[in-house]
Parts: sequence; structure tokens; C-alpha cells
Amino acid sequence: MRMYVSEEGPPPPLRNIVEFIVKVYVPSSFDARKRSNFIEAPKVFFDIIQRLNEIEDFQLLRTAKNSLSKNSHSAHPEVILTAMVCDPSQEVRLMALDLLRNTTPGIRRYQDPVINFEARAYHEMVDFASIPYASPALLGDILFQGQLVQNLPLLPSNTEGIERLICDVKKALKLISKLENLDHIVQRRQA
Repeated sequence: MRMYVSEEGPPPPLRNIVEFIVKVYVPSSFDARKRSNFIEAPKVFFDIIQRLNEIEDFQLLRTAKNSLSKNSHSAHPEVILTAMVCDPSQEVRLMALDLLRNTTPGIRRYQDPVINFEARAYHEMVDFASIPYASPALLGDILFQGQLVQNLPLLPSNTEGIERLICDVKKALKLISKLENLDHIVQRRQA
């Protein structure tokens, strides 16, 4: 950003990166912090997809979509179903109940979903028929009794945990690099 501001006529790649930061990255970061509940995760992911549609650079858009496709845990059918069950709209909750009747029994193997970047709502981001999914464990037996849930306990989404993990890894790497430098200094003095 500093380079962008300091140049009189910034080159197109720099303008594109700044456009991405301003239109997608910063609002999405704030949104993820503000709506950090697990149930909100698919909605935050969907909002990121909506913001991407404002990007004009095809190469940057393709790169961002590839990254989202590889990190689509918040758009997994089971996470979306959990959000749908708790949605304020009764129509969406009933849709979730119908989808839950078609779940794969038992434990399923995790598979990244194929993201529909043209979706008009968070519950349309994946094709539920194309990927096996089980009833979300968070919902337990509530759904088997045919009840609709409106309020689940507030659970932090993966975002906060991952951020903490990244900070811990960074601290560990700094410690390791200091130890490696110490080893290098010791070896140099021994020679």
C-alpha cells in the first residue's frame, strides 16, 4: 500500500493488488472477526465470493477462486447445513431438514466441495447431490426428532483457531531460527 501511495502512476499489477486488498481482503477480514461464530462461517465465505465479483483482473480473480476452492472448509455441506438449520428464514430451515433426510449414514470421508461461484445464496454454494455428507455432529439427535433448531451455542469458527495456530507457528519458527543462528555461531567459533 505504501508503494502504491508513493508512486505517481502505479503499474497495473500494483493497482490490481491494492484493488483486491481494498475490495476483498480487508472487508472479509473484518467480517470474519465480526461474525466469528461457526454458524456464520458459510455466510462469511459466501460474502467473500460476492466481493470477488467486483474484481476486474481475470488473472487475480482466477488465483483468488483457486485459493478459495482449496480452502473451502466453510463451504462444506455439513457446515452449510448447520447454518441452514439455524437460519432466521423458516423456508431455509425446512430446506435443511429435507437435505438432512438424505444424509449418508455413518462417518463419511472428507472431500472438498466444488464451489459454485455463481451462487445467489450461501446454501447454493455447493451441489448437495454431488458430494457425500453426513448429518452434522453438532446437531446431534435433534434433527432425527424432526425439530427445527434456531439457536445453537456460539462456537468459534476455524478462523480464530487457525490464526492462533499461525501465530504459534510463527513464534516457534522465530525461536528455531534463533537456535539455528546460535548453532551457526557456535560452529564458526569451533572452526
